[in-house]
Amino acid sequence: MLPLPQINSAENKLTQSHRLHSAWLGLLIIVVLPLGLFFRFTNLDKKFYSHDEAFSSLRTSGYSAAEVIEQIFDGHEIGIKELQRYQRPNTEKGLIDTITSLATEEPHQPPLYFLLARIWMQLWMQWFGNPVAVMRSLTALISLLVIPCLYWLCVELFQTRMTVLIALALISVSPFHVLYAQDARTYALWTVVILLSSAALLRAIRLNTARSWGIYAMATALGFYSHLLFGLVAIAHGFYTMASQNFRLTKVFAAYVLTSFLAVLAFTPWVLVIVTHFPQILASTPWASFPFGALRLVHQWILNFTSPFLDVDFGSHNIMTYLIRLPVLILVGCSLYSLCRRSPKRIWMFVLTLIGVPAIALMLPDLILGGRRSVSAQYLLPCYLGIQLAVGHFLATQLASIDSPRCKIWQVVAAVLIIGGVLSCVISSRAENWWNKDRGVANPEVAHAINQASHPLLIVGYPWPHNLGDVFSLSYLLDSKVRLKLAVDPNAIIISDGFSDVFLFDSSYSLWEKLEKEKHYRLESIIPDRLWRLVPKGPTN
Repeated sequence: MLPLPQINSAENKLTQSHRLHSAWLGLLIIVVLPLGLFFRFTNLDKKFYSHDEAFSSLRTSGYSAAEVIEQIFDGHEIGIKELQRYQRPNTEKGLIDTITSLATEEPHQPPLYFLLARIWMQLWMQWFGNPVAVMRSLTALISLLVIPCLYWLCVELFQTRMTVLIALALISVSPFHVLYAQDARTYALWTVVILLSSAALLRAIRLNTARSWGIYAMATALGFYSHLLFGLVAIAHGFYTMASQNFRLTKVFAAYVLTSFLAVLAFTPWVLVIVTHFPQILASTPWASFPFGALRLVHQWILNFTSPFLDVDFGSHNIMTYLIRLPVLILVGCSLYSLCRRSPKRIWMFVLTLIGVPAIALMLPDLILGGRRSVSAQYLLPCYLGIQLAVGHFLATQLASIDSPRCKIWQVVAAVLIIGGVLSCVISSRAENWWNKDRGVANPEVAHAINQASHPLLIVGYPWPHNLGDVFSLSYLLDSKVRLKLAVDPNAIIISDGFSDVFLFDSSYSLWEKLEKEKHYRLESIIPDRLWRLVPKGPTN
């Protein structure tokens, strides 16, 4: 009878530890979720509106680049408001024009996000007026759906409360997800549909009912209409379903094939658009095959695969940028190893296919053929989600052993990882620009130089695709006093008197030559390769 009080004491101590542990996790979520919400909505209109975001606004408006060039690149003087008319919806264009603009000029961009953005802009633009804040608020709101979708996926996959809570905490303050929650592009929507379709797949496999497979079919169709690379996620789902059925033709696998066929069938209208314009798609992505070098690829992969947890940059040539991320890489490696060794097949197989299929499809061609497909961090988004699931599960299993002396060590590791994400979000939220907005990165400096003049004129010549996006991006930074002359034909540009300064922005060599030889101007470089001031040449003897 003597041992009985000792057993009760141990049980009481264990119960108390469980309560303290649950309280710690509850407090973590109470603090971290509001922080994630705050970071997604802070400074929405203060950050640099990038080249790609400006093109999102152009597509949302329903205008095509060809229409813009035809209507305003004629050498006539215009103001900022006239230029930004093509950056927001108006009565001249409708939803069909948005679809047509994408189909004819960017068929690799499915229309779902842009249609949602147009409806959103029409609803709220007249109330708030700031097009940047309104446009980005849509992606910020969409990103909030990541939380319930991730919750559902974790419940279906892991079925443990602790894994759910830690995964939610990690993704709430993930620097990568916060960055793209404030970007007027489709990546927040793509994140949501990846999680939604993955959870729906696991539920459909578990229940195998017509309704559950119907939900998966709809989620998959939404995925295809959100981003073309969702196709890699669909392939990963196919591999997982086959593996879960031990590569046998079961009723579950037959249901998967049927629902996938229905999802692809729903996407057929845009498949026809892609097939029709396939040569145009290939011509628009020459950057994918540009040589990048194996060592530079490895450097970029280190940055990419740690960005969901830590985003502190000391410069690409500073070794500290990579050393500070080394512990994160080690943690990721340990998490994947532990997942494969100690988790049921249905768990590790799902996570590995979600990571492996997109990674192999994008990284292997870069290594073998050369190129930079995997350099664009956002294209590896499914891999990041799989890695975050693995890390969340690994930390949860370590923290579950509350009677182990190592539990406190892993509490510190989890806290440091979350604090690293918070600090990364703090740093990036206060910056005007960050690595995800690399195109047109010099535009804030260009605008500052032009705005210093009392009565400036800005000349832009032949609009290459990147040039047009930068002009729109620049318009959000320029003062209303700035006047513009845009022209395809250099002969259409006539510089009138009355301007304090005349600037030339990112224009063609033919325009430079004409201004120097025929118009008798000397070009004074203000920002190398981006902005010049036109200075009249003195009289020649």
